[in-house]
Amino acid sequence: NLNDKIPWLDGLNRIAIDLSPPACDSTSDTSIMFFDEAQDYLVCELKAIIAMLNRWQEEFSHQTIICLLGDMNQRIRPVDFDWGQLELNKRHTLKYNYRSTREIIEFANIFHDFALETIKKTGNSWPPKSCDAEAAFQVGESVKILEVKSENDTSSFLKKLSTKVADQHLLNERSLLAKISSKIPLIHTNTKGRYENIDGIQYFNVEQVKGREFDMCIALHVFGTKPPSFQELNNLYTIFTRPRSGLLVIATSEEINNIGREYFKECDFFEISYMEELEDWVVRYSSQETSEKDFDEINSLIHEGLNNTPLKFYWDTYTAFRIAKISEEVINKIESDVIERSRNFENHKILAQELLQLERIHATVDRTSLKCLILRCLGNSWQAVSEASKIQEIDPFEYYRLLYSIATDFESKELWYEAARVKNKIGVPIPQTYPFHTEIDINEEKDSLTSIFCKLAIGRISFKLN
Repeated sequence: NLNDKIPWLDGLNRIAIDLSPPACDSTSDTSIMFFDEAQDYLVCELKAIIAMLNRWQEEFSHQTIICLLGDMNQRIRPVDFDWGQLELNKRHTLKYNYRSTREIIEFANIFHDFALETIKKTGNSWPPKSCDAEAAFQVGESVKILEVKSENDTSSFLKKLSTKVADQHLLNERSLLAKISSKIPLIHTNTKGRYENIDGIQYFNVEQVKGREFDMCIALHVFGTKPPSFQELNNLYTIFTRPRSGLLVIATSEEINNIGREYFKECDFFEISYMEELEDWVVRYSSQETSEKDFDEINSLIHEGLNNTPLKFYWDTYTAFRIAKISEEVINKIESDVIERSRNFENHKILAQELLQLERIHATVDRTSLKCLILRCLGNSWQAVSEASKIQEIDPFEYYRLLYSIATDFESKELWYEAARVKNKIGVPIPQTYPFHTEIDINEEKDSLTSIFCKLAIGRISFKLN
């Protein structure tokens, strides 16, 4: 909202000085603020917020609690954050590690040790203690290293891996979640333009994987050929602690020698001639992925299906929406895009065929929501209302959303009477913006809305005849 008109810190300080606490029912109410990835904040940012909360307490008697969650070893920005400077009341350090296996933590800690050595040479601030590998919940598999001789080897491996992922897709052609899950997460530091066009792989840089986790992932050419800086070592620690169970590192011989081959002695090494075994291992892990799904990826795949010839709808679209915690507003926007893209007559033939296929969907809410969407695409809005009634008791929130969306369709066509009838079914009063709002006697609501509209129409006809 600053629109680049003033610096971020000036905007934050202005807010901290002017903002009032939320309206509360009683003085006993307390506001609690959580800051995740706290290690990536500037101390002055956090102190501005703390000063604001102190002001709330002094001027408004409004109680506040601030909670910071972070790991100094995961820092990826050169900031001055330090736990001690904030004078926190309580500090709690987690002992057990449920994110990554012992084998992965031991590998990641190698780069923490390198950071310590770098500190001695540069005089940077001392890093915190590394995670105790013995506190890991599982031992897990050894880290896999694919040693390649050139970029051609890397490209060859990723393309063959892409083919295997595509084969996996064919088995789950109508499952959006299966298609997302079988995409291989790949983390890189500088591969822009070289591998992005290979299908079946989802690309991330180190900033994008902050706070994320995967069952397995690939780290691609992350070592470089020069001695890594302190910040680069921190980034490596972050990259290598993203996977829960499986980590594959693709590196050239030069990159491995740059770090020191002796540090990889606990890893399983593979040459390009054994890549088929590695591909099977990667696909097996990726198909187990159960983490929260990306909205951007879901949205992209939905529109990719709509751009197909013929059109393709994923049968678990609405399950994917729920898992990704996508808001109603965004779902409505996606549905509007779908309706807009399916207007031509040829698509209507395909949609009618798709409608028959949906009976094979076992999940009632998914089937109903998708049938309503296709019926709306076909212009059969009242049939969609009838279809939605099947989940009125099962999922009243989705029922309300569906009918409100159908009413919005009618409004966009200026079919005000139709929109009012649909909204009436979910208890929404006739909006004041509707042209006949002042002519409807609200006291007559004991009658059906259709009956009221009939009386209104008869009244108008009589008036014109007279």
